[in-house]
Amino acid sequence: MDAVTLLARQHEEMLRLLADLARQPTVSEHIQGGQLRRREHTLQRIGRCFVTQEGAKQRYLWPLLRRAWPDGAAIVAAARARKQQAEELLIKLRWLGDRDVQVNDATDALAAVLREHIAIESRHLGRLRRGVPAPDLAALGDKLAGPHLLPTRPHPDLPSSPLAVALLGPVVAVTDRVVDAFAFGPSGA
Repeated sequence: MDAVTLLARQHEEMLRLLADLARQPTVSEHIQGGQLRRREHTLQRIGRCFVTQEGAKQRYLWPLLRRAWPDGAAIVAAARARKQQAEELLIKLRWLGDRDVQVNDATDALAAVLREHIAIESRHLGRLRRGVPAPDLAALGDKLAGPHLLPTRPHPDLPSSPLAVALLGPVVAVTDRVVDAFAFGPSGA
């Protein structure tokens, strides 16, 4: 699958998760335990999807954009800022109490940032298809979809240079997977 098709599918998946979250009841003192767990599970899935997808883009797509497009550095800087904003909101959500109504505002802010991020990236997909030869798009798609040892949790303070991602990403990813195993159990749910 080429990179443009893969990125479009990832956007669709994230939008489905956000729509699922929007259909769920907001946090209040009256929310049922099962509803709260479903909401938390959906937020965890959103976080894991976002963090792993952005990690792969940071490692493979962003360097390509910096080299290939005259405005690539500015596009990457804007993507990095949205990524950091989303990760900070994910961390805030992790630390808020289960029934804290601030969760609703943080969730709304996260959804808005992710939708904006997807909209901006989607506008660049056509440009990517027109500007990168098909074989290179296919190779990039393989890299983006390939098996990665990438973080599963937000780390907005980690350096975002390709070298730092290549060196630190696997170490952080192993740590994240250990934490996930204890937090979610063997099924990862």
